[in-house]
Amino acid sequence: MTAAARLPGGRTLAGWGLTLAVGALGGGLFTWLGAPLPWMLGAVCATAGAALAGAPLVPPEPLRQAVVPLLGLMIGGSFTPALVHEAPHWAASLAGMAVYTVAATALVYAAFRRVAGMDPVTAYFAAAPGGLTAMILTGRAMGGDERIISLVHVLRIVFVVLTIPVGYQLLSAYDGASATRVMGSVADLRPAGLAVLVAAAVAGILAGRLMRLPTPGLTGPMLLFGALHVAGITMVRPPAEVVLVGQLVMGATVGARFAGLSRLALAVTAGRGLLATALMLALAGAASLLLAAATGLDAGALMLAFAPGGLVEMSLISLAMDIDPAFVAVHHMLRIILVVLGAPLVFRLLGFTTARRQ
Repeated sequence: MTAAARLPGGRTLAGWGLTLAVGALGGGLFTWLGAPLPWMLGAVCATAGAALAGAPLVPPEPLRQAVVPLLGLMIGGSFTPALVHEAPHWAASLAGMAVYTVAATALVYAAFRRVAGMDPVTAYFAAAPGGLTAMILTGRAMGGDERIISLVHVLRIVFVVLTIPVGYQLLSAYDGASATRVMGSVADLRPAGLAVLVAAAVAGILAGRLMRLPTPGLTGPMLLFGALHVAGITMVRPPAEVVLVGQLVMGATVGARFAGLSRLALAVTAGRGLLATALMLALAGAASLLLAAATGLDAGALMLAFAPGGLVEMSLISLAMDIDPAFVAVHHMLRIILVVLGAPLVFRLLGFTTARRQ
C-alpha cells in the first residue's frame, strides 16, 4: 500500500473499498433472498464472515459518521405537528424505559458475575445497555477489560440487529420496502430543499455538541429538523436512497469490527453477548406487552423502542420498517442518557473499587 492511498489513523482507501464491496455483495444476496433490511443484515453477515476469515477489512468509520447526520434528518423528517399532541402520551413508556434500563443492567450484571465469572468492573460496564463508546472509555478508566466490554456491546448490537427485523417479518405483515416507497427519490430533490437539509445537518451537529447530547451527529440534526417539521416551517425530507446507503455503511462498519479477532475469543465473548441480549430482549418484550396493555401504545413500536440495540441502528431499523421513528429514537435517547450519566455514578455509590489494569 502506497503512502498516497493511506489515510490518517491507519485506515486505507483500499480497506474501506473492500469492506463496502463485501458488504454490497451481502446486501445484494439478502435482497435476492427477500430478507428484511437486506443492505444492513447482508452487509453485517458478509463483512463479519470475511473479517473472521482473515480478509483485511477496515471499518469505514468516517463514512459512518457522514451518514449518521443524514439519518438524523430522516428521523426528524418523520416528526409531524401531531407530535405535540402525541408526546404527552409517551410519559408512561418513558418512565418504563427508566425502570427497564435499571432492571436490565442489574439482571445482566448478575448473570455476568455468576454465570460468566467476570470481574465486577468489567461485568458492570459490559452490562449497562447503551453508550458503546462511553462504556468502553469509562470502563477502561475504572479498570475494566475494554476488549471484553467493547465486544459484548458490539455483539449485543449485532444480535439485536439480526434478530428484530427477522422476527418482525416472521410474525407480522411487515413490508420492508413500504417506508422507502413513500420517501421520494434523489431525483425529486430540489436545490432549495438540499440547502435546507445541509443547513439543518450542520446546525444540528453543532447544537448537539454544545448541548452534549448522546450521539450528537444523529440527535442534533434529528431534533432540529424535527422541530422545523413540527412547526410547519419545512416539509422537506431526505430521499429514500439515504436509508439504503445508511444500511450498507452501518452494516459494513459493524461487521468489519470483527477483523483480527480469534475464533476462540469470539466464541467465548459471543456466549456472553448472546446471554446479555437474550435477557434484555426478554425483559424488553415483557415491558412492551405490559405497557401496550396499560397505555394502548403500539406493542411493535414499544418493542423497537425497548430493544437493546444501538441508537443509530435501531433508528435506522424503525425508519426502514416505517414504525414511528420519532417514538423509537426518543426512547433510545433516554436510555443512553440514563446509562451514560448514571453508570459511573452508580458504580461509585455501590462501592465498587477500581480494578487494576494489567
